Amino acid sequence: MKKYKIDKYNLAVDCGYCFEHKYREVVEAEALKLCSEDNGEYTYRMETWNGETMIGGWRFFQNGKEFTSLILDALTENKKDETSKEGLE
Repeated sequence: MKKYKIDKYNLAVDCGYCFEHKYREVVEAEALKLCSEDNGEYTYRMETWNGETMIGGWRFFQNGKEFTSLILDALTENKKDETSKEGLE
């Protein structure tokens, strides 16, 4: 059975498991609630699990909002920069 979990971090130190539920929307709401209440002290990572195996699907929350798309955008920009540099060599 697929389930979703929230893990809490502070400066890349794993502070532990916070919450889990079988419905993604419930976990998203809890992650937003948690990261709205901690004054930006923690980053929350939502993970997708199948039984006892983590299957990825990470999403990141901090300061009352999800910022996964910012990470993906940064990775995409970095990849574009690397590709354009390869053409110059």
